Amino acid sequence: MVKISVILPVIPDSIQTYQTVFNLLSQDLQEIEVLAAGDTEIGEWATLLPQETENDPRLRIIDSKGLTEAAIKNEAMQQSKGEYVTFMQAGDRMLPQMLSMLYALANRYHLDAAGCGYIFLQAQGGMPRPARQELETYSYEDFIALTKKAFENRLLDLIEKRQVYKAYNKIYSAEFLQRFGIQFQEYAHLEDRLFNVECAKHIRNFAFINRPMYQHVIREEEQLQGPFSMQRFDVATEIHENLIKMFHKWGKYNERARYRINHIYVESIVHCFSQLYDPNCTMEIRDKMLYIMHILSQPQVQDALSGYNPEIPYSKTVCKILRSNNPSFILTFAHGVNLAQVRFNRLFYKVRQRPVDEEIRKFKRE
Repeated sequence: MVKISVILPVIPDSIQTYQTVFNLLSQDLQEIEVLAAGDTEIGEWATLLPQETENDPRLRIIDSKGLTEAAIKNEAMQQSKGEYVTFMQAGDRMLPQMLSMLYALANRYHLDAAGCGYIFLQAQGGMPRPARQELETYSYEDFIALTKKAFENRLLDLIEKRQVYKAYNKIYSAEFLQRFGIQFQEYAHLEDRLFNVECAKHIRNFAFINRPMYQHVIREEEQLQGPFSMQRFDVATEIHENLIKMFHKWGKYNERARYRINHIYVESIVHCFSQLYDPNCTMEIRDKMLYIMHILSQPQVQDALSGYNPEIPYSKTVCKILRSNNPSFILTFAHGVNLAQVRFNRLFYKVRQRPVDEEIRKFKRE
């Protein structure tokens, strides 16, 4: 019986793809299948991986020529045979015990999903730097929520700890996904967020392991908040509206929940503005200011800016800046946020040397 299906959208870089597949096939949990999906006519991986399938039948190749990453994941989910499903990006790594630990937890308590912490590492020449160059860790405390109410009480904490932004640090019950028809939507670089929010609507039980067992490699072209996308505001608004509806439905939309949901939304809006200075953004200054005014004119944004938590200085200050309705001033603020983040990242790349988990420091690179 296949316990976990790992869906891996491949990239033309055959070395990174092959290393990730090798990492997966070396997991402690043997009852897995790896679904490598991509265009079999592009890249050397199309020649290398089929040879590997002869050595290890757990590896399957799915030809997904012409499909987007979201469509690739959806197609692979339909063809998967595992009791649980998870996802991975080419070039990333899992600690050897990640899948076995998550599956043991999920299987014991019959969970809809289970997750663990993850780490961002900076790429160097196509390879991760040593773990001592760890860029950032995203995690949360250990917990098991065996009832829907218990999960609901944890959801905002999980969002604020960036645990709803990624799909690769979790396993999902295949039966759960099929029962509710949950799939990835076509939002470039942002489909994981919508996928997880859709899951959150229906999850009855969930568990989290705080140990960071997934390593995501940040390439030179990436930023912590992802590349510029005109869809980012639409995604942020959809998530915001879904959260409000969910908490209303659960009877938990009180003043505290409103403050926290608005804070998450305002942070997303600031990210939208700061990415106007992303190298991929080709908008002129005038168009950037019009874009800012368009977003600030939306009723959801106006409501969020009026519902900030006055006890949090950052929230109060940012909301005051955005409510100024001065696009030139806001654009200057956004530029400052972008510069601060870029410089902050570079500082981490150069000087951050804090020790990390022993298992991660000894984790081998093939």
